[in-house]
Amino acid sequence: MTDERSEGPPVSNDAARLGRDARDAIQPPAAAAFGRVWPTLLIYLVLPALLAVFLLRFVAAVTWMVSGSMAPALRADSGAVDGVFIDKLTPRLREPGRGEIVYFRSPTGEWVCKRVVGLPNEEVELKDGLVVVNGRAVVDHPALARIKYVNGGHLEPGTRVRIRPGNLLVLGDDSSDSWDSRYFGCVPAGEIAGLARAVIWPPSRIGWL
Repeated sequence: MTDERSEGPPVSNDAARLGRDARDAIQPPAAAAFGRVWPTLLIYLVLPALLAVFLLRFVAAVTWMVSGSMAPALRADSGAVDGVFIDKLTPRLREPGRGEIVYFRSPTGEWVCKRVVGLPNEEVELKDGLVVVNGRAVVDHPALARIKYVNGGHLEPGTRVRIRPGNLLVLGDDSSDSWDSRYFGCVPAGEIAGLARAVIWPPSRIGWL
């Protein structure tokens, strides 16, 4: 008995390869699809997120005033709560100077802004509303000269504070409503997290400090 088989025309290698390519084009493998997508995800999602974390940790931040202790330079009243741009880079390069507004964690754990009035190795007192450093009133600094400070705490009338090396004496501009170095003492310069550089909100208050 003869075994008869029905066979079609032979398929060439080129035709078979074309068939596989066509199937791959219609239904690409998942791994291949992800391989094409992940560079885009890296560029548009992962890298910006990492950059934002780096900037907020080491370079800059934004804080919102929670009290009026720095008014009128920085406000936190019912009419306007200031959003403040904090420069975190400069304190890593140098110590803050007199008149600069520093950003640090207070002994109560709150992040606050206060103005530097006394530097390491100085003797500071408050007399007639003025800051007196080493026996001389500071009247040539535009930020300090326009502020009338209130005695209290460690800076009662006639009392001088000697600032230890590596420390800063800080006060609120509205010292009648400020908890500052008069009460919790000087702040180590190494604990200064940033410098307040500008008000960025609300729009009517935008400006450099």
